[in-house]
Amino acid sequence: MSKSTLSQLKSEIRREAESAHSAGSSLTGLEKSISGAMDDSVGNSAGESIKSIYSAFSYGADRFFKSANSAAAALDKGYSRMDALISQGENHLSQAKAIVEAIGDYE
Repeated sequence: MSKSTLSQLKSEIRREAESAHSAGSSLTGLEKSISGAMDDSVGNSAGESIKSIYSAFSYGADRFFKSANSAAAALDKGYSRMDALISQGENHLSQAKAIVEAIGDYE
């Protein structure tokens, strides 16, 4: 995965998290509408069912998005470490070339 793809992935995770939050809000709104329209045992049962669905959905979505964000952060950290190692390697190579040139001058 390239850095630009990782950036796109992070944006997609944010968008999907917002969509999941919106879906959860819709479920909460639906539960309130049902409770307001059906003030009886059927309405209460339907409201409780929707609350249960929302709770399970919310819990699962939260766990998923936390995991997805952790994975993206780990990839980010890996790219940062890789960039640092590449920079360090280029620095060592430059120093080695300078040493080889200096040795060549003394021959």
